[in-house]
Amino acid sequence: MKRSLLNYQVFRVVYSMRRLITCAVFFLLFFEGGRAHTFVVVKKVGTLGTLLTQVQQDTCTALAIKGKLNSADIRVLRRMAGYGTEGRPGRLAVLDLHKARFVKDSEPFMVLDASECRLAGTAIPDRYIANISSASPDLRNGNDQAFFLYKPKFLLGYSRDEAVTEHTMPSVDFDYNAYSPWLVNRESDGDFRFAMGITDAQWQKMEEYGVTSFKGHQIMRENGHYMLYVCLQKDIFPADMFYGCSSLQEIVLPRKVKMNFSVMDETARYRIIRMGK
Repeated sequence: MKRSLLNYQVFRVVYSMRRLITCAVFFLLFFEGGRAHTFVVVKKVGTLGTLLTQVQQDTCTALAIKGKLNSADIRVLRRMAGYGTEGRPGRLAVLDLHKARFVKDSEPFMVLDASECRLAGTAIPDRYIANISSASPDLRNGNDQAFFLYKPKFLLGYSRDEAVTEHTMPSVDFDYNAYSPWLVNRESDGDFRFAMGITDAQWQKMEEYGVTSFKGHQIMRENGHYMLYVCLQKDIFPADMFYGCSSLQEIVLPRKVKMNFSVMDETARYRIIRMGK
């Protein structure tokens, strides 16, 4: 009888400890830094806004999402993280997307006035596209621009006085050191600071270099204004996705998602963590 009572008491203690451990694990999974996580499964793209009440969108500080997201979903997340909500600021600080995926969407999730958001950039020589027999005479004549494909380097919230420049080593398929010293550590070309105004000559140069449309981004001239349109690409996270989202402190991304650094956000204060596959 005493042995049975002892066994029962041991069972009660073990059972209580298991419940305590389970509760602790639950607490760690759904609470971080005092924030309660809201978990949402998006079964159909574009429906995130219908899965969260307005109160949740206004007050949620930590959100975990599973499923595929399009531009409409990203717009909801941006509002929740504090963008464009002066009267009712969003409070989202931690966003866990490591079980989420981005789908290609031609509809922009973000449209910005390039002057107001202080967009600034330059064109970086990326790839040499002429063969050596045709390139050599032109290179000696100093006609170098025709032989490069350029890639963009833009910054949002650029408030510094100095020009946007960058040095790069272009990729070529021949011994360029023997033919043209300037090819080594070639400096970026163009200083495009929209807050200071873009001249017609600068805009023409940007179009010639192909840095007005790139990797889900497009800069367009509309009625005297320059507008930046940003769209989603499949499984690509653009570094400017959460521009202007002042509440955001942490984003968790899946490892398989690629980063697009064509446009960097100088105002960003959040960190990015990689998890999962």
